Amino acid sequence: MKARALSHLAIGVLFSQNIYASIVSNDWQSNGDNLISRDTITQLEWLDLTETNGLTFDYVSNQLGVGGEFEGWRYATSTEVVELWNNFNIDLVSTPYHNTGPVNNDLIIATSFLGNILNEYSTVYSYGALGITSDTNAANQLLRLGSFNIHVTSNYYETTEQGNYWDSSRESLTTGSYLVRHVTPVPIPAAIWLFFSGIIGLAALTKRQSGNFINNY
Repeated sequence: MKARALSHLAIGVLFSQNIYASIVSNDWQSNGDNLISRDTITQLEWLDLTETNGLTFDYVSNQLGVGGEFEGWRYATSTEVVELWNNFNIDLVSTPYHNTGPVNNDLIIATSFLGNILNEYSTVYSYGALGITSDTNAANQLLRLGSFNIHVTSNYYETTEQGNYWDSSRESLTTGSYLVRHVTPVPIPAAIWLFFSGIIGLAALTKRQSGNFINNY
């Protein structure tokens, strides 16, 4: 966890001024676990895929209620997941496949936030995050979305999941669940605004009085 926290800190500093600035890491169960990725624009929080990796949809669904392991969370829709990946400059819809080439830096950043679960359980993949959503097809199978790199000689082949469907009772060590929840920004109390307004006013008054003193002198 310590290494994960340091990597998030380094990434946050490095990309704080670009498109990744809307995504920040928050803690979930313990200080410094960095298991939540918060989109400061949509105000949606995403649970790290490592927390649901290998768990079936049926199991996770049963843990979403009061007293459950994932109380307060819900399954994300495919639209929400696509928008999340778009924040990392990865389009899961329009560009389902990419040519062989160097490691995609956007994917490295995305998996550092969402959970690099493919690499944790396989030597074939360098970076990858896959998860199931709440969307289903006619056979009531769940849509799986994500992106990953496959080793090809000295390069990598990047691919994105677009239409892979998943049975609710199926489990895999390379597939998690996209769990999301909405958070309401905590407003700054009026008393704090009043306090700072008073400080600013006092500073302005002091500056004016100082100027008058100099002029009178």
